[in-house]
Amino acid sequence: MKFVRPALAVALAASALLSVNVADAAAKPCKLMTDAAGDAPITNTRDALFPINEPPAPVVQAPPGWPTANVGPSTDALDITSADIASDKKWVTAVIRVKKLAATAPAAAPSGIQWELSFTANGATITLTAVTDPTGAVRYQGSYKGLAGGSLYAGGIIGAFDLKKSEVRISAPVSLLDAQVRVKPGLKFTNLTAEAGPILTGPEPSKKVAKGGVLFTLNFAAADSASTKKTYSGSSVNCVVPGK
Repeated sequence: MKFVRPALAVALAASALLSVNVADAAAKPCKLMTDAAGDAPITNTRDALFPINEPPAPVVQAPPGWPTANVGPSTDALDITSADIASDKKWVTAVIRVKKLAATAPAAAPSGIQWELSFTANGATITLTAVTDPTGAVRYQGSYKGLAGGSLYAGGIIGAFDLKKSEVRISAPVSLLDAQVRVKPGLKFTNLTAEAGPILTGPEPSKKVAKGGVLFTLNFAAADSASTKKTYSGSSVNCVVPGK
């Protein structure tokens, strides 16, 4: 039988406790939103309309040759599995993960694909978006709306299209959001929702006045979505590195 000296036993116990603490610290929260795989059939019967003080958007006419209901097999590039958001002093970053990321999906999205994550903070709704065109070129953009109206913006937003991880990351400088909300530690991000779907053919995003509000038409139809009632607290550490 092998005996361990008391001093050595204490040292080993302390080492084991340190290892546990390090492991706990490394286990950062992840996947604020999750969604089952295999549930992303193409959806082409509605536009993504964001009215202010308006009833739900009406069904719109799909382009010729497009299905008019949620039909067909699930499309991996549109099939959301999880999503997250994180912020620090410089960036707000959204991450959307899908079953198998691709820049194009001709059968399901001949005009391109859109992935977006929206959240509400201090009364304003922010949406961070990644869009591809039929060639697979990617651009990153965003929009916001508040009680006084809304605006589209694009300058300064960056992103990453990570085929290895099958995730899209979109980052907006906090300074870009100052007109609507000051992003700071402890700020509550609520109404977290991620969506993915095909771009509908049609005009560029436009503004329409609707009973004193501003109505944005983004020509986008969600094939899959994920949402949560969880709240993200600004600057809280999770598995997302802001700005990356």
